[in-house]
Amino acid sequence: MPSNKLPLASRMKEFEENRAKWTDEQLQPFLGQWVFFSLDGTQVLAHAVDLGEAYRSLNAAGVQPDETVLDHILECFDIQIGLCETEPA
Repeated sequence: MPSNKLPLASRMKEFEENRAKWTDEQLQPFLGQWVFFSLDGTQVLAHAVDLGEAYRSLNAAGVQPDETVLDHILECFDIQIGLCETEPA
């Protein structure tokens, strides 16, 4: 079953598990940026420092916002689940 067809609780569990696999090194290029992750947390679909620009980039890629999870990556450190502290969107 595709990720976007699973119940919300299952999608969030899958996202959190996959998002936690991202290393500091992988997230470093996105510090200070708004990042649209795939629903399963395995891919960055669009990103930018400016939220509007991140949405424009997502739109240009032909991806609908409801097919993503949006994070604001503030800083990385190993203690946090998902490795980077995020700001709720």
